[in-house]
Amino acid sequence: MRQIVKVSRSTSCVILAGGKCRRLGQAKYFIKIGSVSIIERILAVVKEIFKEIIIVTNDKGLFPHYGEIKVVEDLEKDCGPLAGIFTGLSAIRNTQAFFVAGDMPFVNSKSIKELVNIAERQEYDCVIPRMDTGFEVLHAVYAKSLLPLIKEHLQQKRLAIHNLLCYCNCWYLDINEQSKVYFTNINTAEDLARIQD
Repeated sequence: MRQIVKVSRSTSCVILAGGKCRRLGQAKYFIKIGSVSIIERILAVVKEIFKEIIIVTNDKGLFPHYGEIKVVEDLEKDCGPLAGIFTGLSAIRNTQAFFVAGDMPFVNSKSIKELVNIAERQEYDCVIPRMDTGFEVLHAVYAKSLLPLIKEHLQQKRLAIHNLLCYCNCWYLDINEQSKVYFTNINTAEDLARIQD
């Protein structure tokens, strides 16, 4: 049986909360599902797994009350999630990090631990969930050694993460139908209404 880590000391966690939330008209990280905001739901899960947790945002003022959680602003502005990954990898103390989008209210510890377990046992540039609908690049592990390559892509304005993966040694973890809910994210009012029904 595969060993699953309980608390990771060699992998950090980075929550990407840098989107401008134009489609919802508000900072979606603070929208409540039930009585708990999306960001608090994510933090409740990742705090049980990771020693180091960092929030990457385009506005540190949105996150003034998070105690031991380090909050950093994007090093490269208006360059999307790839810039968030670059900033997160630049900020972590460890050699790799689990990255999660800050609008995923149903993240699951078992799913995260499986990704981290693979990344800590093998030397991959990234470990990424794969579904029949595609890859989930914002719920994945990336190695700090990717920083020079990511910087090159940012300088050339090649901002699609999928382009980066073409140059990486990746492990793709196949996700079954039942686990797809863990990767749900909120982009529109329709997405929000669907999960609140």
